[in-house]
Amino acid sequence: MDEGITVKKLFWAWNYEKEEKWLREMSNKGYEFSSWSIGKYRFKKTEPKDIIYKLDYNPLWCRNSGGYMEFIKECGWEFCDSMCGWNLYKCDADKCLSEEIYTGKDKIKIMHRIGTYIVALSLLEGFFFFMGFIKPMIQGKWPGAIDTILWSFLILEFLFIDINLYAAYRKKKKDL
Repeated sequence: MDEGITVKKLFWAWNYEKEEKWLREMSNKGYEFSSWSIGKYRFKKTEPKDIIYKLDYNPLWCRNSGGYMEFIKECGWEFCDSMCGWNLYKCDADKCLSEEIYTGKDKIKIMHRIGTYIVALSLLEGFFFFMGFIKPMIQGKWPGAIDTILWSFLILEFLFIDINLYAAYRKKKKDL
């Protein structure tokens, strides 16, 4: 009999600290993180304990390098899971050398890595927008209403993501 729960919850990339805090609150309630997928978290029922969780956005090749994982272990952190470039680590609050894996400047670097990824996606979206929407207009083939609505939604979505990511980046930089 599995005494676990699955919780559906979505966090934006720039709100990773809220996600860390929420995971810690869940462990304090007796639900220890087990696994995740986009917007879906699996927890196993345990005794309530204070576990600190930290997220790190790093590509798989970097996480698999020996020095990186040794550094994480030396700091008292244990690897939990990985998804889409995000790596999750945990540490018992009473055993951690520090509640942070990274210093303030390193957090800026994480935001920069996230930003680079978002910019790459935005450029890819711009290419598809040109090929699927603008180029046909140049050729005299006007898009239908549904195409216009879909492309407008995608553009607004990426603007929302880019603006919020930039605001989070500026806030982190200002907090230093």
